[in-house]
Formats: sequence, structure tokens, C-alpha cells
Amino acid sequence: MGRYFVAIGLVAIAHQSPGLGQDSTAPQRVLSQQLTELGRSFKLVDAKLDLYAVTDEFILQPVCQNGILASVHVSPKYYYRTARPEWKEPSSRPYLPAGMHQTLIKRLEPIRPLGKIVTALMTEMSNAGVNFKLARFENGILQAMFHPLDPPRSGAFGLFYFRPVSGVAEDVLGGKYIQVDGHPYWGITDPVKVLRSEGRVNGAMLAGPVDSNAVLHATCSSR
Repeated sequence: MGRYFVAIGLVAIAHQSPGLGQDSTAPQRVLSQQLTELGRSFKLVDAKLDLYAVTDEFILQPVCQNGILASVHVSPKYYYRTARPEWKEPSSRPYLPAGMHQTLIKRLEPIRPLGKIVTALMTEMSNAGVNFKLARFENGILQAMFHPLDPPRSGAFGLFYFRPVSGVAEDVLGGKYIQVDGHPYWGITDPVKVLRSEGRVNGAMLAGPVDSNAVLHATCSSR
């Protein structure tokens, strides 16, 4: 699994929601409302790690950055076995039921809308027969891991919401990611085109971070 796909194996906001930016407490209220709604839609099974049940074998985890819901990840439970030893790796690879990722996206839409689809699922890379696919929406990115079955079945996926990001801007990686403060992000356009000034981005609309190191230390319970 490539470096920038670890995030969906372990575990996007083009426009802020109405009310954001009106006062300093508005973003926190919006996030609180989103997490409350998430708790109504999915059963919380680990408050410390922000883990919600999807099926008997899959878990959903929201990730927050700077008080904003940055991404949502659906992964097999055993990926969290270090923190939850009882979630042992099964003898055979688990898959989401056919069509489940579309169903989950619809269930998450009222919580943080992705908006209309801009680019349909396309294979971004393949590794050991597993296809990593990407779809662009108005407000974010869907990254999904599909296994070569008939029909293809998803093993994990992540929704990354576009949101304002500021920091030290480094290289544009392969035209697809921009490195900000050492972490890769997607831009609204592909290849990435963002306004940089004196080596920084200020409020650039980006989705991510994509790498697992940032994701694992950004649980919403520690926001």
C-alpha cells in the first residue's frame, strides 16, 4: 500500500457550512452538531478513538483538524487491534457488502455534504491486484480500496473534505498532492493548483491530510 493510501487502510469542505465564520464559537458548534448527528446515525463503540460500528467487521472513524471535521474513514475492525486486542485479524479478508460504500456516503451526506460528483471513480493506482480509486465531489474526495472480485468489493474507504488550510507549502507531488507542513493534501483541481506566497499557503482549499501519521493523531475526541 502506497504512502498516501495508508490513511484509508487505517482508518473534504470546499465551502464552510452556513454560520461558520460568524463568530469564534461557530466552528465548534458546527462540529458538535456534526458529531451529535454521527452518534445518532452510528453506534459509538470506542469514545477514546472515536470509533463507530458500521458492520460486525467494519468501523467508522471521524478525523478532526483545528476544530473542523476533516475526514471520515471506514476500515476493518482489526486495523485497530493494537488499541483493541480483542479485535483480532480474521482468517479471511473482510469486505464491505456490495454497494455498502454508496449507502454509507448517503448516510454521511446530512452530516457533512460532499455535494455533486465532479469526477467518477477512477483507478489511481494498483498494488498486488488491489485497485485504489478516487472520485471528486464538489466538497471533497472519495478514496476507496477495491479488491478484484466479481463484482468488485470495497475493503476500506475514506472521505476527505475540502477546507481552508494554511502552512508551509512544499513540493507538489506528482501533480496530485501538495505538501503542507510535511503532510500531503489534495487540491480542488487535479493537478493541484493552489496560490502560494513566499513558500506558504493561506486558507487554500485542500482535502486531507492523506498520510496516516497525521490522521492517527487527529481524533475528534481530542479536538
